[in-house]
Amino acid sequence: MEAVELTEDQRQLVEYRVDKNLLIRGEPGSGKTTVLAARAAHMDSAMFSGSVLVIAYNRALAGYIRRLLGEFGGSAKIDVDTFHGWAMTFADCLGYGPARIVQRTERDAKLEEILRQMGPKWGQNHLLGEPTQFWSQEVEWIMGQGISSLDKYMNAVRTGRGTAVQVRGEDRQLVWDVFTAYRDWLAHDNACDIHDFGGMVRRAVLKADRKYPADLAYDHILIDEVQDFDLSWLLALAPMARVSVTLAGDLGQRIYRRSFTWRAAGIDISAASSRQLRGSHRTTREIMQVAMVISTNTDLKGDEDFVAPSLPDRVGPRVSRIKRSGDRIAEKAVVSRVTELARRYRGDSICLAVPFNARLRRLTDELISAGVRAVNASGDALAHLAEGTVAVTTYHQLKGLEFDHVILTGLDDHTMPGFYFRIEDSESESEKEQFLRRLVYMAMTRARKSVTLVGSTPFCRFFNDVPPDYIEEI
Repeated sequence: MEAVELTEDQRQLVEYRVDKNLLIRGEPGSGKTTVLAARAAHMDSAMFSGSVLVIAYNRALAGYIRRLLGEFGGSAKIDVDTFHGWAMTFADCLGYGPARIVQRTERDAKLEEILRQMGPKWGQNHLLGEPTQFWSQEVEWIMGQGISSLDKYMNAVRTGRGTAVQVRGEDRQLVWDVFTAYRDWLAHDNACDIHDFGGMVRRAVLKADRKYPADLAYDHILIDEVQDFDLSWLLALAPMARVSVTLAGDLGQRIYRRSFTWRAAGIDISAASSRQLRGSHRTTREIMQVAMVISTNTDLKGDEDFVAPSLPDRVGPRVSRIKRSGDRIAEKAVVSRVTELARRYRGDSICLAVPFNARLRRLTDELISAGVRAVNASGDALAHLAEGTVAVTTYHQLKGLEFDHVILTGLDDHTMPGFYFRIEDSESESEKEQFLRRLVYMAMTRARKSVTLVGSTPFCRFFNDVPPDYIEEI
């Protein structure tokens, strides 16, 4: 890792009062994660002794933060974890950890069984005809919002649940019956849904003595990529901070359908403690020019926490595009592109990203066959790649990370956004498009030097409005 030097704006946030909550808002490459790590090390110093917990969105980002802490002199006393890792440890310490975790596939199967049982009772209610995808997402949303009673669900504003399926007041009793049946089944099996770790923390506290244990609390909790945290996660974490909570995030990179206020999460963020980092110190003007065109963020521009991106001063090559007549032909061209980059820029970090897990193994094997040192990486492995190793991973795994060169595959229109449009759920195509655009935007802005876009024809519609001179065809 190169030596990290802080700008004056970043240093001010690192040294902001440690007895106050802080929200760090910034565009891609503005240094939010760097500031968060430096602030954690600052809090850990002798002058401000106290326990520190840093929560990262995923294991890859947690590994990257640990490396940053080393750069800033943070001690081994600083705990770094994902929310899921922390929540499981917390519940286990109280003696109420689940026996097993229920993944999405098992949840879907159980919901289908419950819905078949509900049919005779509810007759012709229109929701019974909705696909399992709708029901699974509604259950995820209820758990993510930390809703624990029918009364709260009846009065909840279903922000982030889309407009394609209307859930009227009289429908909510049916939804709650389904949710309750699913929740009872989990309790009977001493299981926890993969999406309900916030609820797991709450239940562990209730089963213990209804108080958050002081010996498990921290003086300071710092949370990165907070824009994609569930409300229930923050409701679980906030009571564990004795002194302060520091949040870092960018709504423009939000890739999950979550929405809440800091007040609802139990975190007091005043106007004075909501700070903005401007400018990108990671990527180039050429990359950001294209990224800004595809990420319209029309659904975020009225949000006070949104930071509009700006063009960096640093320049580099134009964004490259590989557009071929078919998927397999495009993938063959990808292998040649990665081989060329690895040869030309020895020592640079390279990441090849795909939309779905199904494509990971094939592309990794093809790169290895071509003589490229490549690894299918996620989590901790993605944060600790050996020099000269090409990372092959999914778009979502890139959150919070950076590489010299990023190659994004699967950008044919029938995949991005076509595949997602064919999924039946409560969201309209326009709502899905906003999130998918942000996903591509996030992935593009992980690059320090170059971006290559790869897909078959017709190419992803998100790039239709990009001026031709912004892109170099390969």
